[in-house]
Amino acid sequence: MRRRNSIRVMFSVFLVVSLVIGTVFAEKSIMSAASSSMKGIRIKINNKNVTKKTFSMKQGKKQKLKVIVPRQNKAKVAFRSNKRNIVSVTKTGKLTAKQIGSAKITVTAKVKKKQYKGWVKIKVISPEKNKSEKVKKDTVAEQSGPSPDSSDSENTPETDDIKNMKMNVQVGDKSFTATLEDNAATRELVEMMREAPISIDMNDYSGFEKVGPLGKSLTTDNQQTTTGPGDIVLYNGNQIVMFYGSNSWSYTRIGKIDDLSGWKDALGSGSITAVFSLSTK
Repeated sequence: MRRRNSIRVMFSVFLVVSLVIGTVFAEKSIMSAASSSMKGIRIKINNKNVTKKTFSMKQGKKQKLKVIVPRQNKAKVAFRSNKRNIVSVTKTGKLTAKQIGSAKITVTAKVKKKQYKGWVKIKVISPEKNKSEKVKKDTVAEQSGPSPDSSDSENTPETDDIKNMKMNVQVGDKSFTATLEDNAATRELVEMMREAPISIDMNDYSGFEKVGPLGKSLTTDNQQTTTGPGDIVLYNGNQIVMFYGSNSWSYTRIGKIDDLSGWKDALGSGSITAVFSLSTK
C-alpha cells in the first residue's frame, strides 16, 4: 500500500514539473515568434514610425531619433549621415538640419552576434513659418506694380544704364563693389539708392549668409539658384541676402561682389550693418 502511494506521489510531482517546463518553453516560443515578426529595427521621430521613409525638417531645427531593437536587449546603436553638411547626427541620435536638401541617416544596431540595420531619409525644407504668407506677399507686389509717379520711363533705369552702374557695399570700414543684374528688382533698387544710400541691419543665418529687411517689397523674378560667396539676392520680395557660403533656393538675383578679398572676414560671424549705394564706372 505504501509503495503504491509513493508511486502516486512521484507521478504527481512528474506532472507538475512537466507542466512548469511546458509553460516556460511556451512563453519562450511566444517571445521568439514575436521578436522574429519584427524585421530589422524601427526608427521613430516624435513617436512616428519613419523607418525607410522620408521625414521633413525645417532648416535650423533639431530632432531626436528613437530606435526600437528586436528582443529589447541592450544594443549598441550607431548613426551615420551620408551628407553631414545637410543633416548631422550625433552618437545619441540627435539630428540637426543644416542646409536645404536631403540626407540619408543609416542606423545600425548590434545585439550579441546579430546586427540590424534601418534608415530614414531627412528632407530639409525652408524655415519659413508660413509659406502662404510668402505667396500672398509676392502676389500683392506683382499685382500692385510701380506707382504712377515711377511709371515714367525717364525715372526707370534702362538696360544700358544698369550695365554702366556699380553698387557699393559698405560693411564697417570695408568697401566692396558689386556688378548688378539686369531685372525689375534691381532697377527698383537702383531707384531707391538714387534717392539715398540704403542701410540694412543684417543677421547671420546658418553659417553661410547675412540677411536683413529692405523695408520695401520689390518685383520678384525668382529662379532656383545655387548661390556662392559674393552673391547678393532678393528673398521673399523684401529681404536682402549676402552670401559668404553657398545655398540652393529660389531667389531673385541682385548682383555679385567683384573682388572677394576680405569679404568673408568683413561679414564675420555675427550681426552687421551694410550700406548700399550707387557708383558709376
